[in-house]
Amino acid sequence: MNRVTWLGLMISMAMLGSVNTAQGSSAGFVWEYDQYRIAADGSRSPLARVKYYLADRTLRIDGEDGTVIIDYGAQRLYRRNPGDKSYAEFSLDPGDYVPTGVSEKDSEIRQTLIDTIGTVDVVDGEEQQNINNVPCRKMHLAFGRRMNLHRTVIPIEIEVLGRKFRAHSAIYWVSQEIAVFGKILKIAAERESFFQSTPLLRQIDPLGLMKDLGGFPLRIEQHDRDGQLTIRVLSFIEAQALNPRIFSPSSDSSCKDPLPEE
Repeated sequence: MNRVTWLGLMISMAMLGSVNTAQGSSAGFVWEYDQYRIAADGSRSPLARVKYYLADRTLRIDGEDGTVIIDYGAQRLYRRNPGDKSYAEFSLDPGDYVPTGVSEKDSEIRQTLIDTIGTVDVVDGEEQQNINNVPCRKMHLAFGRRMNLHRTVIPIEIEVLGRKFRAHSAIYWVSQEIAVFGKILKIAAERESFFQSTPLLRQIDPLGLMKDLGGFPLRIEQHDRDGQLTIRVLSFIEAQALNPRIFSPSSDSSCKDPLPEE
């Protein structure tokens, strides 16, 4: 049963002021997207769900490619391999993005690519639709749109923070009527300096887009490298007390589901 309902959102709103935090835990937010892919022939294939755990200075993302943890206090990003639980560590300092041994000219080219692919253009689609009974507004996003000026047979990619980035577009259906949106937007504002100095973070941490979107994304539509359409639909979101251990890349603790299975 889908748990994003108008009643559920109102219940979440009532809970915001009364999140009980156990000793050693902190108030935070948890949300999850169901994810599936639509092939050219119209067939639909379910993909791994994507789950977000948000606290004031940290973010954890669990998905099909493993786990990403961002610690803004330590200015570090961690990518954890779900197989052997090893993890790679990356600095959020843009000055550390250039590999050692790279010439000054190549370094400048790399930085130009990072800056260009890191741009995001947001355009209001001037269309409204209900997603899971929540009124949403359609937004068109173009990531790295200026890369289209560089015509190449193979799309240009740049690897930063352990991930490959390229120019692409997406459609976001967003709403301000998600009960926790205001509080999440406040946390996003506190991270704005990181999004300004490291624009590619906005393609990892969804809070980097919240201000421009003017709402919380309930549905995301994006074509992948093979031309297949990947769709994410919000299945639940709520305020919750979070154990700090889930933000430790070396921790073996598993994250419990925020809500019991129905």
